Amino acid sequence: MSARISYAWESDRTLRIDFSASSDRETPVSLTNHNYYNLNGHQSSIKNHTIQLDANEITSIHHDFTATGDFESVINSCLDLNHEKSISALINSEDPMIKHARGLDFNYVLTKGSVVSVTNELKDLILELHTNYPGIQIYTGQHLDKPFQRYQGLCLEPQFYPCSPNHPHFPDCFIGPDKILNKFISCDLRRVIYFEI
Repeated sequence: MSARISYAWESDRTLRIDFSASSDRETPVSLTNHNYYNLNGHQSSIKNHTIQLDANEITSIHHDFTATGDFESVINSCLDLNHEKSISALINSEDPMIKHARGLDFNYVLTKGSVVSVTNELKDLILELHTNYPGIQIYTGQHLDKPFQRYQGLCLEPQFYPCSPNHPHFPDCFIGPDKILNKFISCDLRRVIYFEI
């Protein structure tokens, strides 16, 4: 297998990451990036961030967090992020899955063209993530350890669905002689300026 990852910092404050891979034999591939984001500054918590993304389902998981191969609707549940929610409200939810994970650590099934938006406490900094991957793992940093603190960073990890090679009905993560990987992650950081009238 041959893989190439390129990072480009564009003039409009967009970080563009392109992934490509090829192989002479059938090979499962799910290259991604594992950045942690904290729009309030590195010494603060992400609990007062808000998040919104267009996704109606997550991939279901067993108690040990491995994929079942099924999908679970998040519509009108604590995990529904179609409307902006605070990270604090999510973490403190009584939802049994969130309590078991001690926060978010779930793969959301993205709708085509969906955007993930994260906003800081002052609502003056917005991160928008675009990707052509079919899913995104949202992780709230509950297991971060020294020198960091729990919930100090939010991980947004576009990807193929977890355990894709074992579930043929999941989007195909295989490359081979007749199929290459071409995926991207684009992170647009914008400052919002408010004017008093």
